[in-house]
Amino acid sequence: MDMVQRLVKKAPMARVLAEKIEETTNDAITYVRRHNLRRIGRDLAKRVSRNPTQSMIAMTAIGFLAGILVRRR
Repeated sequence: MDMVQRLVKKAPMARVLAEKIEETTNDAITYVRRHNLRRIGRDLAKRVSRNPTQSMIAMTAIGFLAGILVRRR
């Protein structure tokens, strides 16, 4: 099976992923537009206190990516 055929088979999965990313981004934009900064901070603090391990993993990943971006410049 050549590379083009493999990409064609994977295209539906990429489309579903792109649609999910678009939906999540639109939800985030709507949330930010509807709530003030104080409310967003409270909601974030609640999420972190409920899920400390996941929060630390996410912050580590964000820091790692930020480090890569800064290092490239």
